[in-house]
Amino acid sequence: MSNYTLKELQKFVPLGLCVARKRSDLTLDQAAAEIGISSQALQKHEKGYNLPQLEVFLKELTTYGLDFASFHQLLLEVKVTQRVKALEKKVQALAEQLQQEG
Repeated sequence: MSNYTLKELQKFVPLGLCVARKRSDLTLDQAAAEIGISSQALQKHEKGYNLPQLEVFLKELTTYGLDFASFHQLLLEVKVTQRVKALEKKVQALAEQLQQEG
């Protein structure tokens, strides 16, 4: 099992919740209504402004058809995707630098 730092959890849990909702084909309003919270509260969870309380978090996972194990797998995917995007940015910056020098 992968270990996460607090900083990584604060970054990847919100991203994971957003990806899970989108994969469930639910709008922010639809998901919020099903979970029983406001769309503003859900948006704050997805943007990382507030992490949900455990009971709300479990409702979110249930609404998206996930359990802890599948959400953990989703977090791993999100983490890898973010790392790939960061590497692509670095490669692009280096390519641009080489182009300017050459």
